[in-house]
Amino acid sequence: MSLSPLLSATALSHHYGTQTQIAVNNINIEIYKGEVVGLLGPNGAGKSTSMKMLSGNLAPTQGQIMINGYDLLSQPKQAKAHIG
Repeated sequence: MSLSPLLSATALSHHYGTQTQIAVNNINIEIYKGEVVGLLGPNGAGKSTSMKMLSGNLAPTQGQIMINGYDLLSQPKQAKAHIG
């Protein structure tokens, strides 16, 4: 079993418009090989925004996303090669 996560998000946040419109506030997640994960929450909880950030379709306001050891923001081509 792999000791390092395939996907890791640290202190991930996203604000729309001004700093008062917070969609995602400081989430941390690690997903390892073989795990199945679901995002649950009420409307407006930030599920879609989180998925957009984790897939590289929306830049986070702050935080870091690592996919298989590659930083999604600074190494997008290498990181996205591991997204199926």
